[in-house]
Amino acid sequence: MLPRAKRAEASDSASAPLRPPRRSRSPGARASGRGLDRAGRRLAQQRYPEAERAYRDLIADQRIALGADDPDTLTTCVDLAWAIGMQGRCGEAAQMCATVAETESRVIGPEHIRTLDARYDLARWLLGDGRLDEFHAEAEDLLAVSVRVLGARHPMSLLTRAVIARSRAAEGHDAGVELDEILAELDASLGPLDYRTVLVRQDRAEALATSDRRRQLGESGLERPRHDEDDSPTPPASPE
Repeated sequence: MLPRAKRAEASDSASAPLRPPRRSRSPGARASGRGLDRAGRRLAQQRYPEAERAYRDLIADQRIALGADDPDTLTTCVDLAWAIGMQGRCGEAAQMCATVAETESRVIGPEHIRTLDARYDLARWLLGDGRLDEFHAEAEDLLAVSVRVLGARHPMSLLTRAVIARSRAAEGHDAGVELDEILAELDASLGPLDYRTVLVRQDRAEALATSDRRRQLGESGLERPRHDEDDSPTPPASPE
């Protein structure tokens, strides 16, 4: 899984949004580098409304110059989804990622790494939107495909396992051990500052925070049923 665009520096803070895992762009797309850099900086600076406007303008130009199904146009669409989702509009971000995944599945195939990358983004936004049934259907199928095509130890497979484990924490299960194992493997193979390692560290922090909230509610005798709105998954921290 290659970075789609210029990444912000990795942060150890679980609350600091990072750029999502993005893919490299073609020389033709990089010719409009100022527009890409401007949008990317605004996203990295958490200026999400401004980033959204910049990405929308860029997509309009790319659709004319490159075509709607061009890989660079689709990459910018996923970047736009992150700018939208980080404003709390997780459902809209999920729909955009679903459209990209469907297009890439048709154009380059359902098992291509770009298609799997878009499906991973889709799964994270479904979780952020609290659509747990849809999330599990998407994430479990993605994990099966990723393990079969890429292997169980590929970062895509490990990232998908991690986000599934995080969802289990939101449903009241203990996911800490599994997330620790995934984090240790990524830390050893990619290093602690790789954006994928940082992403799983964020998932682990979110899972532990959810478990702590549930434990405190249980100790106070105020524990609520599963899927109570207080325990709905928060919008995903931007992985890169």
